[in-house]
Amino acid sequence: MAEKTKAQKMLEVIDGHGTTYVEGLITDHELCLMILNVVTEYLYNSMKMGKIS
Repeated sequence: MAEKTKAQKMLEVIDGHGTTYVEGLITDHELCLMILNVVTEYLYNSMKMGKIS
């Protein structure tokens, strides 16, 4: 099995369902992009407000 990316590991931790769920998500391109957009927006807003240094 291929080594997991950081994004896959993060999704695994966030969801708590483990590898099968994550791999299912990654193959669903649209859903993957949607989650990526949400996470990116959240991180950007957190940085803007100074929550993340």
